[in-house]
Amino acid sequence: MVDKASRTLLIRRGTPGPIAPVARQGTRAHGTWMATTFSLTVMAVDPPADFLELARAAEEGGFANFWVADSSLHARDVYAYLTLAATRTARVRLGPNCTHPYTRHPAINLNAVATLDAISGGRAMLNFGAGDRPVMELGYAPAKPAAVREAFLLMRRLLRGEPVTSDGPTFRLRDATLSFRSRPDLPLYVTGSGPKVLEMAGELADGATFLCGPHPACVRFAVGRLAAGRARAGRSVDGFDMACSLYGSLRDDEALARAESRAMAAWFPQTAPWYAELAGMAPDLVAHIRSAYTGGHFDQARAGLLHHLWYAETAANFNQLGAGNDHRPAFRQRAERQQDRRGIIIDHQRRFSAG
Repeated sequence: MVDKASRTLLIRRGTPGPIAPVARQGTRAHGTWMATTFSLTVMAVDPPADFLELARAAEEGGFANFWVADSSLHARDVYAYLTLAATRTARVRLGPNCTHPYTRHPAINLNAVATLDAISGGRAMLNFGAGDRPVMELGYAPAKPAAVREAFLLMRRLLRGEPVTSDGPTFRLRDATLSFRSRPDLPLYVTGSGPKVLEMAGELADGATFLCGPHPACVRFAVGRLAAGRARAGRSVDGFDMACSLYGSLRDDEALARAESRAMAAWFPQTAPWYAELAGMAPDLVAHIRSAYTGGHFDQARAGLLHHLWYAETAANFNQLGAGNDHRPAFRQRAERQQDRRGIIIDHQRRFSAG
């Protein structure tokens, strides 16, 4: 478990402690990487005072975006904690990463983020996706791409100030409007890993966050799907905000970093096996992991994989590992393999500890 001192070091110097998504944002121009930024995603598992300390440290440390995961019952309420952060920060952009369509009606999600935007002085963003393990304990499955699209388009119309009536297959509205004026350019992002959601993000959204691991083949696949969606909409990828997310641990002790990353890396063969295939994992190894970790929170994967050493050889395909002081060159090398606009999102999750 990461103590308070370690968490402050993670924000200010990148050492040590477990992390999980990483997103670098910038623009490539004439072969030069420009305007690189980092963002931080947290689960709201800390008490309010500790969470506020983390939010302030993120802003002081120069992070561009401070995202809070919408983790249902796995953590405290996302919008309450984002409001806390809005009242104690002045520059960093804020939003859920990500919220999803079933636990709240998309109109309620948009109302919450538009309200956060007013509270924060125009610093809010909305990141929307299908949902994952946290929605399952509430009796939902992750949303299908069609439901994500339907919800996203409804939110876009409401944001433009339109009265919206819709009798869609998943969501209904009756002459609905926001009761206050929100800025129409409030950024709407989509997060995803699968090809259909990534293409939809490229087509519809102002930006995208994606979890594919740092392996070059996986990054090329994800960026290619986003670019395909942009092309389908007749839009260039120039200026489109793409944030590549990594799980991992930045520890000086590499053995401890691998131990902390074991459960994180299990997500890929279980939930996104196409990335495991692209990274060159053997089919029998993928099958073993899927049988040991059948879903649920990452903590449940740790016990299932405790006696299997697959992660010692493959975890680096899906995680950022190694000494904290060495990670910035590695991030730059990985970003330079990518194209156009990029991000590194560090998803700081105190739940992760060595198993």
